Amino acid sequence: MILIMYEQLTHALANENSIPVLTQSLKCLSLLIQATPFHRMKTGFVPLFLQHIKSLVHHKDQSVQVASLMVMEFLVLSPGITKEISNLVEIPTMGKLSKHTEKLDEDLDEEYLSGEESEILPEEVAEPTPTNNNYMPWLLEVVVENFGVCVRHPELKRTTKQVSIRIESLQVLTALCKHFQMLKDHLSIIAIVLQKELYDPQDEVRIYTAKCLDTLAHEMSNYLEIAPNDIEDCLHFWRSMLPSVITIIQDPSTSHVIKSSLCDFFSNIGVNIFEKLDHSDHMKLVELLSGVSCSEEPTVKSASVRVLAVYAP
Repeated sequence: MILIMYEQLTHALANENSIPVLTQSLKCLSLLIQATPFHRMKTGFVPLFLQHIKSLVHHKDQSVQVASLMVMEFLVLSPGITKEISNLVEIPTMGKLSKHTEKLDEDLDEEYLSGEESEILPEEVAEPTPTNNNYMPWLLEVVVENFGVCVRHPELKRTTKQVSIRIESLQVLTALCKHFQMLKDHLSIIAIVLQKELYDPQDEVRIYTAKCLDTLAHEMSNYLEIAPNDIEDCLHFWRSMLPSVITIIQDPSTSHVIKSSLCDFFSNIGVNIFEKLDHSDHMKLVELLSGVSCSEEPTVKSASVRVLAVYAP
């Protein structure tokens, strides 16, 4: 039954010309992805709809672009992510799947593993392009360029997409943080994107940017615990982000939600990075957070105190 639903939605993506129907089909696909135990199903159906998504993320209609990005967000966040999906999205494998895979609900309908589903033959899936500093996975490239940043020439400006597209792109980028190996060779260009969005006039964009930074710092810290030799790019990222984040927190017009999230970002700096920062950076952080800890806003005050506790010897 579930594969029939994928088949019908894939058909709609390929043949539908009505923008409202196409958008609704994408939203239905997002919901279906969240309910699909990919690790318990035969392979071969994901490439069929993904080939259309890769085109629809560039659709001329804003609502279609947003809905297409939403599909990718939930696909990347899938707790039962498979090697097939990893290859298609170009996510480097970590040797084994997420621990969440083993904790999925055991009461899922048994028909997922029987009937028509068991007759689907797996299709050939190309291995990801070998990683190097010049190659960026296609989904990450789409996200970055939605912010008006040219991947191959970051110094050049491109047209910035509408607010709704950028917000969903930030959510996709936040989802990709869970696969930090995919981002680690592109931290310099990601820093350009996040610095740019921190100064966006729309508070909603800035809130999602701050949350993305918090998640990225957390996943970076976890990654460095198992791969401490990869610290240089991470250190450069922190050094490039510090001035902007400090300025935003010091700005009286910055909302307490943004300040709180940015304090959480600082709390995830990790001992490996903190020890390698200059002493002047240490002093700037402590002075900033000491001042913020006197804030009348409870969420900001508690967030800054938590960070100071992390920095305490």
